[in-house]
Amino acid sequence: MRPFKLLFRCAAVFAICSTAMGSAFADTFALVNINQQALFFNQINEGAQKAADAAGAKLVIFNANNVPSAQNDA
Repeated sequence: MRPFKLLFRCAAVFAICSTAMGSAFADTFALVNINQQALFFNQINEGAQKAADAAGAKLVIFNANNVPSAQNDA
């Protein structure tokens, strides 16, 4: 019976710690666009931001300003 108690306590501690750590490290996603002049890319940004807000995540949007190498370095 004693190993069961130890296992239960370890599981409880793990659950508490994982819940606390999960809220401390929220998901962050990045979206890299070639530019933000075109309506198409702005609509992508808006949709992605709404989805991130709904999921409780942070979205970082990077504008490459028509520089392809900036997309790779973002």
